[in-house]
Parts: sequence; structure tokens; C-alpha cells
Amino acid sequence: LIRFFGWTLRLLRMIPIDRKNKTRAFRNLVALGNLRLEQGLCIIIFPEGTRTTDGQLGEFKKTFAILSKELNVPVVPVSIKGAFQAMPKGTRLPRPHKVQVEFLEPIYPQNSSYEELTNRVYDSIKDNQEK
Repeated sequence: LIRFFGWTLRLLRMIPIDRKNKTRAFRNLVALGNLRLEQGLCIIIFPEGTRTTDGQLGEFKKTFAILSKELNVPVVPVSIKGAFQAMPKGTRLPRPHKVQVEFLEPIYPQNSSYEELTNRVYDSIKDNQEK
């Protein structure tokens, strides 16, 4: 699938991460993340690692928190509403539906453990989605 969509990923400047080899994937992500940030670019990480099966916010992986602390960069939480209705897991093409994207206040990593930072970002998005 990645080979098939490779041209699209390159066009969008996206880098897929191999979830099967987690150690190599994480090393690549840290190296690529650091390079991108040095170039003044942003990194987008979907902390759940997959689309939701029921439209509810899922458990966050802490990869983004590790990157944030190790590279000393803030996390900008993003609340996405309507994506599940537009493209539920298992569908191949999106359905017409309004999708709302809201960038929330940055969260800085200092003095937080990986777990605390992960929870702070999760809570920020959860609180926004409950409005």
C-alpha cells in the first residue's frame, strides 16, 4: 500500500513509519524529526497511531512526548472534529461531511515526564472536543 501511494506521500512531504519494526521506526523518526525541525519545518504525528473505530478519542502513544522532550520543542495539540463521520475506519473513500480542525495552545515539555506530557496533550484535545 505504501508503495502504491508513495508518489502521493512524497508530494505531500509525508514520511510513513514502519510500525512493525518499532525500534528502527523510532530511531528514524527521531533523526527525521530533528532534521525537519532544524530546517524550520513542522512534524505532524497522529498520537493514536490509527483511525478510531468508534469516533471516540483513543489511547495516545507517547512517541510525540519523547520527541518533544528529547528535541526540546513544544507540542501543538490539534483537535479534529468530523473526521470519523467523513471517513470511518474501514472505508476507502471519504464521505461528504464537515471536518473542523482547531490548533490549540502549545504545550511545552519542560519539567514533565513522557507520561505527564502525553496526558496533558490528551486532556487538551479531549477538553476541546467536549465543547
